[in-house]
Amino acid sequence: MPGLKHALDLMEGNQPADAPLISPALCVLFGEDWFLRRQAHARLCALVLGAEADEAPLITLDPAVATWRDVADELGTRSLFGGGRKLVQMSGADGFVSKYRDELERWAVTSKPAGTLLLEVDSWLPTTRLYKCVEEHGQAVDCRAPQRTQGKRKVLDETRVLKWLQQWGEAEHHLQMTTEVAREILQLVGAEFGRLHLELQKLVLYAHPHHRVTRELVHEAIGGWRGQTTWELTDAAAEGNAADALRQLDRLLQAGESAQMLFGGMSWALRRFADATRDIERQERQGTPVDLRRSLERAGVRPWPRDALELAERQLRQLGRQRAGQLHHWLLEADLALKGTHSAPARSRWMLERLLVLLSRQTRPATAVTSAAAR
Repeated sequence: MPGLKHALDLMEGNQPADAPLISPALCVLFGEDWFLRRQAHARLCALVLGAEADEAPLITLDPAVATWRDVADELGTRSLFGGGRKLVQMSGADGFVSKYRDELERWAVTSKPAGTLLLEVDSWLPTTRLYKCVEEHGQAVDCRAPQRTQGKRKVLDETRVLKWLQQWGEAEHHLQMTTEVAREILQLVGAEFGRLHLELQKLVLYAHPHHRVTRELVHEAIGGWRGQTTWELTDAAAEGNAADALRQLDRLLQAGESAQMLFGGMSWALRRFADATRDIERQERQGTPVDLRRSLERAGVRPWPRDALELAERQLRQLGRQRAGQLHHWLLEADLALKGTHSAPARSRWMLERLLVLLSRQTRPATAVTSAAAR
């Protein structure tokens, strides 16, 4: 078993009850997927400590304060309460690995270790000697979305994810789905295993009592909620209700949506108000009667559902001529920032929050505007 494994391989492995336990001196979990890390961690504990893993010695050390002497003492000391092997774990151990790389290399090749050291790190470079030592003598587990080689680049191994999605759905949630249904879920949620697990839990409620998942069910339970909430966010923003819009934004971001993806839907809806305002200004220059609803229709607002045009007209009046005329500039500014200086999650969130505040009733210019777009 020593070497490099993917977390999915480790999770799928079936260990017979009488099979010998593994005893590597050093195990490493690396990669950014939190769900895969937790599953791989539980599986490794079972493989190292056996059936009594819940009661076996499991020591957690803080890598920010622990020294190599602390780790070595724990690994070399047997529990006062008996038991077999001992497992010492450290989470967020990148700094510890950098500081004690030589000691870890020596420990990894220990022939008969008294205990196992389990490290969780974000970065695990294959060019290092420690990587090669663990690959040869220990156990490393890749906790990232599985990839395959396509030409000269790495791409998501969709087939592998779909297989896991079907197996996990049946084993953990008693859900039955075809490969096409699994692909629909993957396209809506993305290759984030924690989110996929949560969406499967939600589908259990919709699929009861037959536990068969259909494409219609997936769109109702997963796609429907996100699509509806995105429109609710945009409507609240256009109506100037910043508090509600910010709550909707927080809900979507907490569910794992990216700010860049949300901005795509928001900008499409808001650009229609900017286009309608330009059409109104064109009518005024030409001296023709201003038809607000006609301008909204030309900008892409559909007359259905029944009150769609009425709602859009009310939202445009709330925005007012001045702000609606600036929408193209604000959206371009936000788009460039989200692709550059504000692409990080925290900064991209701030950029969307700023846009929502600019559209709120509280920031509407105090100057009375008499144009058709503001009356």
